[in-house]
Formats: sequence, C-alpha cells, structure tokens
Amino acid sequence: MSYPHWIQFRGQTLGLVWQTDDEAGDEGDTDGVLVSKGQIVSARTQEDFLELARQHNIVLEAGNPEPQNLDGIEELLQLPASDDTCAQLLNAWNLLGDIARSVNASLDDRGPEADKCYDKLFYGNNLPSITPPR
Repeated sequence: MSYPHWIQFRGQTLGLVWQTDDEAGDEGDTDGVLVSKGQIVSARTQEDFLELARQHNIVLEAGNPEPQNLDGIEELLQLPASDDTCAQLLNAWNLLGDIARSVNASLDDRGPEADKCYDKLFYGNNLPSITPPR
C-alpha cells in the first residue's frame, strides 16, 4: 500500500510516497519510501503525487494532509517527557529508518543501547494494541 506523506524539513514542505506491506509477516520491516533509479521520489504538490502514481503504476491511499515536522526534532530531546514528545520522536525515528532502508543505507539505529531507547519511546506511546482501554 502506498500513501502520500508530507514532511517539513529544513523549512520546506516535501511529499514522499510512503509504502508498507502489512501482510509481510515475519519478513522484517518492509516499510519504505518510493525510490526510482536509486533516488527518493518526491512531490511538491498534490498534482505531483497524482503524476507519480501514474508514472509508477501505484494507487495512493488517503494520507494525512498535515506534514510531519522533522525540523528541530533533536530539540525535543531537551524537553520533559510527554505523550506528544514521545510520539514525535518515535514517528521521526521510524520514518528516517524507512527512508534509510529504501536507499540501502543504515542509520546505525540498532544495538543494545539504541533498542533500549526505542523500546522506551515505543512503550511510552501507550498504543491501544499495547495498553488496551480499561
């Protein structure tokens, strides 16, 4: 499945085609962004997304129209822990990992210390699948 995903990065709004295969099972994380000829494909307008879908023969599902703000994400580390801060950091970590995986790069974001931090963020989000309503 493919989704338009807007990001705010270095003061600019840019659209990426985020892709997932929720049916992948035990194959590991298969999420990524659309890449063509080794380059990340991007859009500047909604019309660009429609053209990308046509060019790459994909169907775009409905996406979130609000851009994910990646500007100043490191500054969040200085703030007191909150649900919003945990969610922003985890979402950024996941997206940056998906982008890196798409171009066969590594963020060096795995290992005992990094996994401990990731797990703390993940469980700090209190997702319904982990912490069901009472």
